Amino acid sequence: MARSPARAWTGLRALVAEDNPLVRELLDAFLTRQGAQVTAVADGDAALAACATQEFSVRLLDWMMPGRDGLATARAIRTQGGGGPQPFIIGLSAHAGAAAFAEAHTAGMDAFLAKPVDLALLAHVIGQAPGVPELPLV
Repeated sequence: MARSPARAWTGLRALVAEDNPLVRELLDAFLTRQGAQVTAVADGDAALAACATQEFSVRLLDWMMPGRDGLATARAIRTQGGGGPQPFIIGLSAHAGAAAFAEAHTAGMDAFLAKPVDLALLAHVIGQAPGVPELPLV
């Protein structure tokens, strides 16, 4: 992975909803190292609860979580959005065929990445969110 200047995402608020503790910790550490404030949760219900009380620049949702999966969570986030700016949602899954990409888009995800997640690609995708600078590659 290319290195980037420390703290490039100061002010970015990110939600990570991932049931695998190791993957959740890896995403949290990567985003935090770039300066983001991260709220990390283990399931879709906790993600919705966090979205009801906090604003996030980006939301990373694992597809296969117990209970409410990432697709159902994305649909619910879209309906609770109100009249403000639309949330930027990135889906993550080990099952990333063409049908999965289409289903993720239909559920309201702005982007969909296959696991294991390439962190440079994740940084690029996060940089596509409104108001979020793309990390410079050095």
